[in-house]
Amino acid sequence: MSGAWIEVELACAGPENQSAVFLTLPAGARVADAIAAAPTHALPPGGRDQDFSGRVGVFGQRCSLERELSPGDRVEFYRPLELDAKAARRQRARESRIKAAS
Repeated sequence: MSGAWIEVELACAGPENQSAVFLTLPAGARVADAIAAAPTHALPPGGRDQDFSGRVGVFGQRCSLERELSPGDRVEFYRPLELDAKAARRQRARESRIKAAS
């Protein structure tokens, strides 16, 4: 179906700010195409020069840059965790034991 277009959302949440933009792309566009079409302010720090493999997803599900987008998809950028969830639980438990002992 040539000439068809889809609208997708591109979302980026940083430590200090969040941005979301809507993009109109040709049908059959991939995640990589959405990143290429995005304005610079909608990308994580470092812009297009970084490798987004393994750091993007659609609606909370990691995916490859080659994933074909559907109308209404939300492309999201993921940043590394500052503290692993298991490590955070261990730290809280350790602090609770120390507090209870004193």
